[in-house]
Amino acid sequence: TEISIDDAALHRLWAYTCAADNEISAIGEVEVTPDGIHVTDVIHFMRQRGSYGGTVIGSRELVELATRYDCEGRDPTRLRFWFHTHGGMAAYFSVTDETTINKFTMTYGWPLLVAACFNRHGETMWKVVSNGLALEPWPFLIPMNAPSLDEVLAVQPIINKLVQPLPTRFHLIGRRFGRGRKIS
Repeated sequence: TEISIDDAALHRLWAYTCAADNEISAIGEVEVTPDGIHVTDVIHFMRQRGSYGGTVIGSRELVELATRYDCEGRDPTRLRFWFHTHGGMAAYFSVTDETTINKFTMTYGWPLLVAACFNRHGETMWKVVSNGLALEPWPFLIPMNAPSLDEVLAVQPIINKLVQPLPTRFHLIGRRFGRGRKIS
C-alpha cells in the first residue's frame, strides 16, 4: 500500500512543528483509493494542552469535529490522520504515542489510522494501522527546505491561541509538595 501526502501539507506541518514551543497534535483527512492512502491538506488544529513531553486533545474536541463534519454533509470517517510533534527530540513513537494510537484504533474503533510524528529537523516517523494490524513504523526525512522564519512566525499565533500549557512532572511535584522542603 502506498502512503502519500502533498508537498504543501508536509511543509505546512513542518512549519507548525517549528512554531510550537511544546508538543502539538492535529487530526486530518485521508483518502483511501485502490492505489493507496493519501493524507490530504485538510488538517484540523484544535484546542489542546501541550508540554515538552506530551500533547492532549480532549475527546470532546474530537466529537465536536466529527459532529461538525456530519452536520456539513462531510464524511467523518475521512478523519483518520493523527499528526503530532516531538519538537527538538527524535521523531519516534513513544509509549505514550502508542497508547494514543491504540485509543484511536481500539477505543474509538477507527478501522484505519495514519499516524505521523514530526520534529523541527525535518525528521518524521510514520505508521499505519488498518483493522487492528499495524505496519512497521518507517522514517521519512522531509526532502525540501525548512520553513522560513516568516512561515513559522505566521503560524505561531495560531499555535499560541490553541495550545494551553500542560503541567510537567516538575510542576505537578511543586503543586503536591508546595514550595519544597529545605534539605540542608
